[in-house]
Amino acid sequence: MLIEPGLVFGILGQLQPLLNRVIDAVEITLKYDKSCRKLSDLLSRLQPLLQHIESQAPKLSSNVSLVHTWLTELEKRLKAAETTLNVSNEQHPRLTAPVSRYRAANEIKELTESVEELLQQAPQVAVDLALTILVKQENATEDTKHALQSMENQLSIVTRQLPNVTPQLADVTRQCFKPSIGKSLNIEEATIAIITGLQNLKASNDHDNAMEAVPLTLATIDPQQPSPKLHVPQFVFGLDDSIGRLQQLLLSRHSDADSHSIGVWGKGGVGKTLLARKVHNSMEVQQHFGNANIIWLTVGKDPNIRSLYRTLSEKLCLNPVHLSIWSQTNYKDFLCEEFSRRRALFIVDDVWEESVIEWLDVAKKPGSVTLWTSRKERVLLTAGVTEATKLHMDKLSEEDSWRLFCVHAFGQYNIPPGVEGLAHSVVEECQGLPLALKVIGGVMIGKKSRGEWERELKKLEESRMKHQDVEKQLFDCLKTSYDDLENADHANAKECFLYFAAFREDELLEQDKLCQYWVAEGLVPGDF
Repeated sequence: MLIEPGLVFGILGQLQPLLNRVIDAVEITLKYDKSCRKLSDLLSRLQPLLQHIESQAPKLSSNVSLVHTWLTELEKRLKAAETTLNVSNEQHPRLTAPVSRYRAANEIKELTESVEELLQQAPQVAVDLALTILVKQENATEDTKHALQSMENQLSIVTRQLPNVTPQLADVTRQCFKPSIGKSLNIEEATIAIITGLQNLKASNDHDNAMEAVPLTLATIDPQQPSPKLHVPQFVFGLDDSIGRLQQLLLSRHSDADSHSIGVWGKGGVGKTLLARKVHNSMEVQQHFGNANIIWLTVGKDPNIRSLYRTLSEKLCLNPVHLSIWSQTNYKDFLCEEFSRRRALFIVDDVWEESVIEWLDVAKKPGSVTLWTSRKERVLLTAGVTEATKLHMDKLSEEDSWRLFCVHAFGQYNIPPGVEGLAHSVVEECQGLPLALKVIGGVMIGKKSRGEWERELKKLEESRMKHQDVEKQLFDCLKTSYDDLENADHANAKECFLYFAAFREDELLEQDKLCQYWVAEGLVPGDF
């Protein structure tokens, strides 16, 4: 769809005052929530970018749909930011309960991520803007115009590494690309020229570290980064047979066979994710699929499909500008096309509901395998898993349960005198669930008196009598570890733990950044 430049001017006229109001609101929020500092920095980086687009807008032709799309999305997110910040500033004096404060902190965090996502796309917008203007000015051939899209796709891999966007980026793009106008365009040469130009810009103007990660040649731009090894505990018991069976299912398919689904199901805490991680890290599996083609995605109980798609795009090293405004169906089609280029092992962990399947069933290239894990067998059936490709995980044996518990409670088998019988009873109450054994074992570490063990055993027995549902019993087991934080050395240990509610499930957190949040909330001293 062709968009007239006048529409771009209209949005720009509204954006600058809106941005100023949001910046003012953030300054108020910063007085009581220092975790807004990143959002403040992101907003300040938007101002020169908008000024640059405004200065270039008169040179645009009618084909400015990409710039218009990005600005429209920016306007929508800034309006949402203004509303969120104003509500937060109004309610702050009344937010005294920890959970309420952490929910508010989570809203600020999601808002920051929303603005950051658009800033990550901004370099590609700047490149598109520069190339569009240049093509118009130089009367480029149709072949050149058609080649632009392919070139921009390659440049997106570079530009997403540039956290700070300046007009110099567009200048370098024009200077490097202009020699190719009017003659047959060699996309690889032009792209290398632009990358080299960016590198030279970094060398000549080191006012920031924006270009630190830019590669020197196109050959080093590889979106298929190796899949990192996932963390697994040092001591694992009772999984050998399941690992062997699952690896056999994964490796038995030929590369030209139709794509298919494999499933693992069982109770919560039984070890499904651990099994999938062990197989993910297996050398045989890595060699079979190629470690760059093994993709892991955690879904969780209340998934946001668009958020999952963004995570998946990051894992595939994709950053098209259109992602933020595509419909969910268009987004899925885009991911299906990307997966059609690779024979992949796509591991989709912790799926709770069947409705998610249709949106995540995207790995369809011949030879590809999707591995689903779920608590519910019917989820696997919806995903097309058959009896032959389904693996049920049951509780650990009595022997393996005892071994796992001892590792976490006693550092293997250094059992304090007089508590071994009680320890066996505690293990029995954990019902062979690895997660319960690990958590309760961690609670009991260092406790040597019979009284302490008897109190813990009584809690577990009461939970079993209160709940028939094993998963509710498991929750009570986990709650025991939370209650035990009352005895921790730090007075705010429980509130520090609750702060994790402000983050997405399975999100990787930097320790230093988490400590900064705790300090900002007043949970720990500044020298923590």
